[in-house]
Amino acid sequence: MGGGGNRGRDLFNTYTTAGTPGDESWAPDFTYFGMQWVQVAGLPEGYVPTKDTVTGLRVQASTPVAGEVTTSNARVNRIHTMARYSFAGNVMSVFTDCPGREKLSYPADYTMPMGAIHRNDDLDAYLRTTMRHLVEGQSIADTPMAGNVALKTPVYDWGYSGRFGDEINWGNAIVLVPAMLYELYGDTDVMTRYYDRMVDFVDYIQRQKAVGNIVDAALADWVSAEQTSGRITGTWGWYVTVTKLAMMAKLTGHDADAATYTTLADDIRAAFNAAFYNTTLRRYTADGNAGTTGATQAAQALALDAGLVPDGERGAVLDALVELVYAFHPNGTGPHFSGGTIGMAPTVRALADGGRDDVLWDLLQPDDQPSYGFFMAPTVANPGGHDHHGGAVEPR
Repeated sequence: MGGGGNRGRDLFNTYTTAGTPGDESWAPDFTYFGMQWVQVAGLPEGYVPTKDTVTGLRVQASTPVAGEVTTSNARVNRIHTMARYSFAGNVMSVFTDCPGREKLSYPADYTMPMGAIHRNDDLDAYLRTTMRHLVEGQSIADTPMAGNVALKTPVYDWGYSGRFGDEINWGNAIVLVPAMLYELYGDTDVMTRYYDRMVDFVDYIQRQKAVGNIVDAALADWVSAEQTSGRITGTWGWYVTVTKLAMMAKLTGHDADAATYTTLADDIRAAFNAAFYNTTLRRYTADGNAGTTGATQAAQALALDAGLVPDGERGAVLDALVELVYAFHPNGTGPHFSGGTIGMAPTVRALADGGRDDVLWDLLQPDDQPSYGFFMAPTVANPGGHDHHGGAVEPR
């Protein structure tokens, strides 16, 4: 696993059995890895291996089980099991992005799918540790980057600038995690303790990134099948961040701040719709009334999920999202998701909240790429985060 060149170093583990009666157990020192296949060679002539010949040892942080579900549909059960193991393989000493290669804590990789993760794992204590890492990963230097949060925390490289160091929808975890602790577990201690650090991040975005309340996010909708404008994802993230901070300002007794951030959120919402809502098409595009391109699934879903859609227009935007879902079939028949790290979860929530569980059901059925069914195919050599691109990098 791993990769050559500037992608890291190859790792190759071998184990030679002792041949003694009974079971043998082995694990690598100082590391762990994810895999899909194990190659076994040198078996005695005539020995027929079974699926029980080799058993993998699964490791994860000891987070309590929060919930379980079993349905009458075998396909749904298998998709759920696949997702649950994906979460488990990335809940280690920190949240990670994959168990096979980078194993790094990129905040958007856990903040965006948190709605699914917390239903499987109780993260009350775990998220407190996560927040400490985020605070430790915040720049306190006397530079223009002060208040920014690195793209991955704990931080050991890349720094706070450039495409992979300065991204609102990764750094804003320093605001989202305390909000999640409150919304999921009723905790207000973390937001109280780190209130000033959250303010520092919002101050950084307002000072360095927001232009007329529009924020351009460098990574946009990362690893998506359809590229959504980074100005849409960035401004959406700016709105969500400020809205959450306004809520926490009120909860922690910072009433003047709460009023300020509420007004700012209203201004961001107005700027978002002025820039991106096409009143003729009644859907979001990369340039709003100035253009028709960039009307992706994510563009509609982000606006619906965050409550950004103008009054009276939610039905039209939801219809646009449904149309785009059924129209997207790059490798066969539809429907398919096209959202990536930022757009995927809001698409699910927007459809569910809009009463379109029928669309979500249809999305579970395809087997061609990109789909959950494609992930389950035994011929997939390396199902990964870059599934839409056909060039998978790591199992997630």
